Amino acid sequence: MNIFKTLGSGLVILAGFLAATAASAQSSFPSKPIQLVVPAKPGGDTDLNSRLLAKHIGKHLSQPLVVVNTDGGGGNMAAQKVAASPADGHAILMLNTVLFTGRAVGTLQLGLDDFEVIGIPSYSDTLLWVTRKDAPFKTLPELSKAVLAAPDTVKYAATVGAPSHLQAIAYEEAIGGDLKKIDTGSGSDKIVAVLSGQVDVLTTNYSLVKDYITTGEMVVLGNLGRERSPFIPDVPTFAEGGVKLGPDFNMFYVLLAPKGTPRDVIAALSDALKQTVEDPEVKKEFEKSYFTVDYRDSAAAKAYLQEREPEFMAMKDLIAADKF
Repeated sequence: MNIFKTLGSGLVILAGFLAATAASAQSSFPSKPIQLVVPAKPGGDTDLNSRLLAKHIGKHLSQPLVVVNTDGGGGNMAAQKVAASPADGHAILMLNTVLFTGRAVGTLQLGLDDFEVIGIPSYSDTLLWVTRKDAPFKTLPELSKAVLAAPDTVKYAATVGAPSHLQAIAYEEAIGGDLKKIDTGSGSDKIVAVLSGQVDVLTTNYSLVKDYITTGEMVVLGNLGRERSPFIPDVPTFAEGGVKLGPDFNMFYVLLAPKGTPRDVIAALSDALKQTVEDPEVKKEFEKSYFTVDYRDSAAAKAYLQEREPEFMAMKDLIAADKF
């Protein structure tokens, strides 16, 4: 008997068995409900986007997607939770532009390279600055005039490390004046703070304050996007109001998985994401909430994010000098 031939045959059989086992493990994904960790309390735009996905994506995955709200630390708690989870696709993360704003400020310790990118389902081009109906300014030029006339007195609702924080810094740099930035809590808390007069200006998605705008309780100052939104074409951009911001503050939403998650699992999640958001009926639901479906697979989403990141990191010196 040729012992080396026998040993070689055994190794081939073992390798085939291990490969088959690995393939079987991946083909059985998902084997249990998938946790979608959201770094926010219920009620905000990121939570709403996540719940729209969770409502429909299960039929393409054979298991439900369960939203887990994990607020705190400017996105850090949610990011750490997912990063520390087994890299098997059963715990994933929804982030928005805070992926870059938090890194630029230093509140978010983990970045793009610490995760696998699943894909981008949608974005929002209806990010607005609004004020209450009895505010002394009703337009962006009037707001800028008030800020320049009395620096550090116009109260702006912000969260350290969040997009709202960097928007304020970019605005201050553009006009040469200072807002009084106040952390009033979550997105829903900020809305209450503006309506009650605790703060004067809020950044928020149109979907969350549409009713207040319709009734006249809130007044829109401007759209943070570089172009007017087709959802609210009558609302002028900041540039039209005389304020040229640096980064593009349109809000993207991205799904991330723990580093090392198998490519087959990422592909399965990305494909389910595509099937979900490109379904005509689901797309209508997103549009009713003023989200634009713009699916990008893992590779395209990663390339897009790598292109966008420098816009925000270029603000690090301004952030370091900020008084908030």
